[in-house]
Amino acid sequence: DASAMLLADVGIALGPDVKFKGGQTAVTLMKPELKGIVKLRDLSRKTLEISRLNIGLSIIYNILFVPLASGALYFLLHMQISPFVSCVLMTLCSVAVIWNSLRLRKLALNGDL
Repeated sequence: DASAMLLADVGIALGPDVKFKGGQTAVTLMKPELKGIVKLRDLSRKTLEISRLNIGLSIIYNILFVPLASGALYFLLHMQISPFVSCVLMTLCSVAVIWNSLRLRKLALNGDL
């Protein structure tokens, strides 16, 4: 098993006492149940989904509000937002990203994964 673990992209050990000579596991499941692997896969997929959404929120904010705050669109739209409003919007965007990330914790605590 140790040679296979060295060649694998991800190593999963069932139980905290499992040790491999010359290699380490990326994930150790505390209970020796195979359904933990399915939960792990679901959690990783949900993590990727939420990470992509967070990146999307940040990109949308940067595309919409940074040019307005800097005055780059003033000659085109005759619109500019104050630095204070820009700061508040940036804070709200950061809070939205954090709030969205906290959904993972809620899923893990409820046992949905």
